[in-house]
Amino acid sequence: MLNELMTLNMSLKRCELTVPQTHPWFKIPARKEGFIVCINSDCKIETLEHCTKERMVNLWKIMPDNQNSFPVINFSLPIWQLPILPTCIRKMLDDKDVKQRCNKMKEIIQQLELSYTEAERDKFEGRICGYPTELLKILDCNNSKINAFCTLINRLQSYEHNIDCFLRQLYKVAVDGCLNGSIEQIDLVEELLFGKWNEKKKKFICDIPLIFDLADYANFNYRIAAPDLKNILSEILLRRPIDETNKDLCSLSGEITVIEQNTFPQPSLPKLGPTFLFSMNKDAPCHSRYGKVSSDIFPVGKDLLKELNDALKFIVDEKREGKTWKSIPGKSIAESDLLIVYLEDKPESEINLAELLNDADESEFSEAMYEKVTTKVCSALEGEEGITKESLVRVFVLRKIDPGRRQIVLNSSFTVKNILTGVTEWQVAAKNHPIILPLIKDQANYYVLSPASVMRCFQYKWIRNGTEKTKVSGIGLQEVYDILLGVPKESEHSAKRLLSLALQRQISLVLGIGEAIRSDNLKILNKFKQEGKKPTLKAVTLFSILLYKLGHKKEVYMKEATFNVGRLLALSDDLHIQYCKHVRKNEIPPQLIGNALMSSAMENPERAITRLWNRLLVYQAWANKVQGEEYTLVKWILGQIGKVCAELASVTLPRQTTDADKTKMLLGYLARSEGRNQDK
Repeated sequence: MLNELMTLNMSLKRCELTVPQTHPWFKIPARKEGFIVCINSDCKIETLEHCTKERMVNLWKIMPDNQNSFPVINFSLPIWQLPILPTCIRKMLDDKDVKQRCNKMKEIIQQLELSYTEAERDKFEGRICGYPTELLKILDCNNSKINAFCTLINRLQSYEHNIDCFLRQLYKVAVDGCLNGSIEQIDLVEELLFGKWNEKKKKFICDIPLIFDLADYANFNYRIAAPDLKNILSEILLRRPIDETNKDLCSLSGEITVIEQNTFPQPSLPKLGPTFLFSMNKDAPCHSRYGKVSSDIFPVGKDLLKELNDALKFIVDEKREGKTWKSIPGKSIAESDLLIVYLEDKPESEINLAELLNDADESEFSEAMYEKVTTKVCSALEGEEGITKESLVRVFVLRKIDPGRRQIVLNSSFTVKNILTGVTEWQVAAKNHPIILPLIKDQANYYVLSPASVMRCFQYKWIRNGTEKTKVSGIGLQEVYDILLGVPKESEHSAKRLLSLALQRQISLVLGIGEAIRSDNLKILNKFKQEGKKPTLKAVTLFSILLYKLGHKKEVYMKEATFNVGRLLALSDDLHIQYCKHVRKNEIPPQLIGNALMSSAMENPERAITRLWNRLLVYQAWANKVQGEEYTLVKWILGQIGKVCAELASVTLPRQTTDADKTKMLLGYLARSEGRNQDK
């Protein structure tokens, strides 16, 4: 990640952009609900205030490492120790009446002891007394603007060697808050007091953030955790003199400078959470093989690390979502990666590049939205001052490997010309298919798929004739970009692989829903909800794009034998349905004759057509025999079969097929016959 951030930082400097500076110790708390602990002038807990998840992520904490944090700490051990088998206690606390439930809590607590051992008391004391005191030593306490922060730390010193007093006060204020109605989150209070049973660890644990504040904050310039106070504290920490005795060669800049000896910055990134710019576990034995561990493995200058940290925070600022960053689908459905994209010559640009290279918000997605986004962004790129067609667009993607590691899974760059040409061709490729059977009422006949939509198409495999789907491992964004923006050789290679994979995962859906719509049987159609119909349209568009990238244009392939084999099988289904309606009194079998032969035809069209003639004879004989207006559609279908057969008679049917042939056959099967509006 450091190399990618170095490139970004150089771009920001070259453009003479002033990036807001924040000391790397400042972190954003995790998105969890918690409590604000208000300490009064008597150095006691006066009130507890509930803090929502949304409010929590707008706060801050000074966190130089994983052990120390202030004014937000994570309360990881419940106050009271419950018996190992708390079934009876659990029943007692199930009362819906808040007052009775609180009184029962008090009754239970009279029989309990505090959860904290001596070692745990010492550790907790270090977090609320020891570390804050160390902060005071490096802050300018004569600065009246941070008086509230210094006062809070001094008040917390009253709990030094007296952690039991803090815990009992916390318990009493929490329960009293529930009783008087100032705290409505009684379940969260219960977790604070007793924790939640963790089956894996076989003990009760707690995971609630506590934010320390002053009860009389109105008497001070700022409330604790206010953004303005954060900026003031950050400036003070940034002005601290640097120990220049530890100078060495910076591995990134190649300059002799003061080297960072502690942990590297850990900014909080969207979707990925806290992310070390460089991480090596010093306790892992393998890292000591060459005599160096932790930050010594890759020496980087202190000042440069601050610049890289600020550059990353700038590019992933929440106001720049859709412009320079966006969450994208990961390899699996449960995972999300982080896409970062910027114009090298203008990284501060307001153009929605991230939406162009990912998609619009899926919750608002419509068949025209991504097409509109791409058109708008391309127009903006062409009109952006200082940007030429040779300007580079830098792209990299970060993935969460485990709680401690993040990995670059894509690092690439494209010219503006690549993007403009690629997007224009992509929009044309999305329409590279015939008019298909109507799947959704008032729905357009095609999608202009976004890169993220393409990735989602590969996260499921459809089974049981498309009525169910199972989760599978997806594809990487690089392969999609190869098709969207890559040179012809890269595009063709990726298109071949993805077409083969798309057939494996989508064929059951396409055949199942195609047969259901042709049968016009509500019982069968009802098996396919919106979740099946919409993906079918996307699958058709995906097939169209991949065929286009492999050089198969609809103006040509719709005249080929494989496409017409699909049409013939579809028309055979139409004739079969008409026979069932007129002769069998609407008793339609589970599978139609054409659909039943599709799998065989995709492997050996010649053999499948031979088998089709044998099965079709009875229906064809009936169609030739019947007369009357009620059989007009039957006669029309018979005529269409004759036309397709005439086209097939002039070509040699292949005995083996490629993936492209199979795809054309599928599109032929889904195609709506022209000349008569027979499809519903």
